[in-house]
Amino acid sequence: VITEGQFDAMSIYQAGYENVVSVPAGANNLNWINYCWEWLQDIKEFIVFADNDSVGLEMAKKIKRKLNNVKIIFDYGYQDPNHLLFAGKEQTILDLIDKAINSTPDGMQDLAQVEYKSYTDIVDNGIETGFKDYDAYVEDWKLQEITILTGRNNEGKSTMISQIIAHCLEQNTKVFLYSGEMSENKIQNWLYRQMIGNNQKYLQTVDTKYGKKVEPRPDTIKAIKNWHRGKLFLYDRKEREVLNKIDHFFMIMELAVKRFDVKLVIIDNLMDILEEEETINHDQSNFVQRCKEFAIDHFCHLVLITHPNKTGMEELQNAEFGNLQKGHISGTSNISNKADNIIAIERDWGDDKIADAFITSLKDREKGQRRIFKYDFDRQSLRYYNDLTPKNYKYGWQDKVDNKRILDYNKNEPF
Repeated sequence: VITEGQFDAMSIYQAGYENVVSVPAGANNLNWINYCWEWLQDIKEFIVFADNDSVGLEMAKKIKRKLNNVKIIFDYGYQDPNHLLFAGKEQTILDLIDKAINSTPDGMQDLAQVEYKSYTDIVDNGIETGFKDYDAYVEDWKLQEITILTGRNNEGKSTMISQIIAHCLEQNTKVFLYSGEMSENKIQNWLYRQMIGNNQKYLQTVDTKYGKKVEPRPDTIKAIKNWHRGKLFLYDRKEREVLNKIDHFFMIMELAVKRFDVKLVIIDNLMDILEEEETINHDQSNFVQRCKEFAIDHFCHLVLITHPNKTGMEELQNAEFGNLQKGHISGTSNISNKADNIIAIERDWGDDKIADAFITSLKDREKGQRRIFKYDFDRQSLRYYNDLTPKNYKYGWQDKVDNKRILDYNKNEPF
């Protein structure tokens, strides 16, 4: 049994149930889960005896998302277990614990015990992509859903995802990324260039054997790393190793979500490797279903990135922009059916283009209508932009590096 305060834990102990602990730093601090992670894995079941208020319930719900097999005691008529003991309700405390232990087993749930979520709660807990007009249209990516992002080779899928990651880090939304196409250094370089843009004070020119190159200053890199430390995690295995250890892959994702509070999981290019397998449709469909169940069970949003199928590539080879359809997604129709959102990104390479890129919402659970959003591309900042989504965006790390330079300047030290 877990309580919010030490007095509550002592009250439950005094009532006769001795296997009880209190969280060490209040309802809003769950760092103890990370510190005690290995030990907690050996415990088969948890009961959160919550304080009878909104803060206690929120703590209980957060613990339930991070640990396995958690039951919650709430709405029992008193402020907390300590007040139950003060009222002489020792037996009530034991009865509530016994009722929780013997409640509905795993695999079943009583709908009357499921918390009702208002639309306000759903939207407030959503994830912004930073593509403002798209966010307004779908009302953010919602937790417990999956999104499929598709597009032809070299048409900007990874660039779009990198820009979304940068925005999520600014919003303190933690991200887990698997990329089968880009090394960690390439991911880092592209992401940092988007965060820096074309602001020359954060850049320097270096000489190489092929001429002068522009790159971030060392103090800029340090500031960016310190700013996003603990908020962006990469999976450090290659594609074929993932396919051979798919259970381990999902175990690492679960660790990221439960232990490190990741809310956005991105899987780049694994779908295309699955397509090469002999049991193509079976493997892809099962994988997407497993991703869907993962998002629901772990209260996160999951993004799958894939290419169009061969038929779609042939049909669209000489077609104009805005022609990608759900049916062009590689694999069976089961894949698009399981997705909550589907996005296509296409570039217009023509001389008389009206925009550089077209991001199309092919599917979303709320609107259900096709909608195209136009964006230009800035080669200096490596960002897509339009009237609502800025080309030059200020991230939180900039204040840190600017303040340090002011401090160094005041000390008459070189920087």
